[in-house]
Amino acid sequence: MSDPEPMPSKDATARSEATMQRNEYSKAGWAAVAAAALTPVMLAMGVALDVVSDADPLVLATFAVVATAHTGLGVFALHRFRHLLGERWGSHATDRLISILIGGALAVLAVTLPGRLLLGSGWLPRSSALGFTVALFVVGVPVAIATIVFAMRLRHVEGDATGHLRPYANTTLAAGVCFATFLLSPVGLLLHAVAQVFLGLLLLHPEPKTAVPDFV
Repeated sequence: MSDPEPMPSKDATARSEATMQRNEYSKAGWAAVAAAALTPVMLAMGVALDVVSDADPLVLATFAVVATAHTGLGVFALHRFRHLLGERWGSHATDRLISILIGGALAVLAVTLPGRLLLGSGWLPRSSALGFTVALFVVGVPVAIATIVFAMRLRHVEGDATGHLRPYANTTLAAGVCFATFLLSPVGLLLHAVAQVFLGLLLLHPEPKTAVPDFV
């Protein structure tokens, strides 16, 4: 007669539950990292399209896919982060701001993507670029301000056991300041990519890490 299998310890059960919780946000974490990786590609292609008026259709299609994927991945990660803030830290102070940032990201995409495609393909003259710039300014500056407020509120969230929340807040704040100046938006985009890496780490490792005494 075989011995009965030992029951899992409380610590093993807790670790298993923590793993399940971690996996709940893993897709969003990798989405944030992927969005960060796409940022320099999107930025380089955007600059190229700003100076070219007869871009190849394949290049235009590639830019459209990259820009859409970048925004979609970032929005998904931010949406899941809102849930993580409420579940792990009990913080709902940024819920409305996150909704504004998600809507703002989609609005910025709705302005920049058609503008770059139409100008880069030569369907619209370069003189029309001013109109798209003004539209981007009108949409982007309020989003930048919301980003700054969002980052400032994150800095007041306590209980950051993993140590990634404060760097995420600080880099997001720096990116928001650059976006608010408008002229430093490319720098802000790169800083935002760094912030998304920290966001990815937060989502990939969301569980609080508490030290266990040796005598337990």
